[in-house]
Amino acid sequence: MNQTLKKIRIWLFLTTLLLVLPLFSSCASSSPKLDPDSPVVLTIWHHYLAEQKLVFDTYIDEFNRTTGKEKGIVIKAYSMDNSGDIHQKIIQAANNEPGAPKMPDMATVYPDTAYTLYNMGQLVPVEKYMEQKRLDQYVGSFLEEGRLTDDSGICVFPIAKSTELLFINNTVYSRFLEDYNRRNPANPLSEEMLGTFEGIMKTAQAYYSWTDAKTPGIPNDGAALFGYDAVSNFAVVGYRQLEDSFFRVHGQSGAVNLASPAFEKIWDFYYVPMALGYFGAYSFYRSEDVQTGDLVMYTGSTAGANFFPKTVTYQDNTKLNAELKVLPYPVFEGGKKAAAQQGAGVAIIKSTPEKEYAATIFLEWFTEPQRNTAFVLNTGYLPVTKEALDHVLPQELDKLKNVPEYANVLKVIHQALAMMKNYQLYSYKPFEKCDKMRRIFEDRFLAAAQEGRKTFARELAAGKDFGTVVKDITAKDRFERFIVEVDNEISKAD
Repeated sequence: MNQTLKKIRIWLFLTTLLLVLPLFSSCASSSPKLDPDSPVVLTIWHHYLAEQKLVFDTYIDEFNRTTGKEKGIVIKAYSMDNSGDIHQKIIQAANNEPGAPKMPDMATVYPDTAYTLYNMGQLVPVEKYMEQKRLDQYVGSFLEEGRLTDDSGICVFPIAKSTELLFINNTVYSRFLEDYNRRNPANPLSEEMLGTFEGIMKTAQAYYSWTDAKTPGIPNDGAALFGYDAVSNFAVVGYRQLEDSFFRVHGQSGAVNLASPAFEKIWDFYYVPMALGYFGAYSFYRSEDVQTGDLVMYTGSTAGANFFPKTVTYQDNTKLNAELKVLPYPVFEGGKKAAAQQGAGVAIIKSTPEKEYAATIFLEWFTEPQRNTAFVLNTGYLPVTKEALDHVLPQELDKLKNVPEYANVLKVIHQALAMMKNYQLYSYKPFEKCDKMRRIFEDRFLAAAQEGRKTFARELAAGKDFGTVVKDITAKDRFERFIVEVDNEISKAD
């Protein structure tokens, strides 16, 4: 009996030990020891440029002087040209390619880049070191975007998010609206029409005719009104508004869903108005097209608030002040209210427990509500914690309402906050090669629209009938040929 009791006690002790040891092990691994006298040095690659880079670098310096010095952490930040540059270099580094730079300890990445790194075993989920009660302070959808698979954990941590809005040069638009309605009282235009893509199309057609009429001796030289800063965003979100998905995903692979009826709608509201000259894309960014007077409005990221021009400079070097008006992202008539949820987050690269833990300390510090709000107010992004969005940001906006240099950023953030209340901010889960597929689609779509525009202008100049040329440019076979060509190119992508 005593032997039996002794065995039971030993069994209970061992069982308890097995249950408790992982807890101690987990706590130890989640909180490695850092030494202020021998600080760990972390590198972070980021995509911020110009004013955004200066602001970000200021915070890096502040962290190194304060919390970093206290804890034993030094952050060294390196700006890349763009997120595509980070993707290329970090994949080269992960593959140990000859001449590749050393892998950073953190990097601002989009989910598709993170997905590739995750499958290479290179990423650390933040839950390894960050407690759930801390994670509960963040906006759920922002965290969820960084969860690459059902069991990956949060591999891309949000530090600032953005969406898309309609940016308008109200100086030009209001003059056009007033004059056009005075001349066409039976068919007036309204600002409310800009709430739908159908309304924007009608307004753009009217603007083309209005500008064309200014040069009666030169037919068909009207100007474009509108452009998309990122046509792939328009397609992805447009599908969502039409209750469909831009990608068809099966496990870890997928394809662009060009067979969907939704793509016909996307085609009709991109290729057709681009080819006919109602929409346009001339520079790298549509804000640059507004600055040169080639466009009046565009859909673009809230993060571009500071890039909206203060002045328009036309080809003859005349200048015009540009007043910014911001409206919600347009929706297809009868469609779901949806807009893009975007903005790179930070991925922690697998290294040592000390460096990984130090990275989470920096991310917690950077996203503290007051500090994160101050960062976004200088950039046009949105903060990532509930406290910052619901309380801190509105208070700071009120303080800055009479500060002229913040005028455009405040317009953008106010509209974004209002839109978040009745729009779905949408992002899709990454899969293998999704970013490459998206780039192929965007590049081919833009090229097709630009070629359509050249063909349209060339055939009109050759004296062909306007209606005949329109019929040719918008023929069904062009649409079908585009689908075949894009599908073939995507199927061959590495």
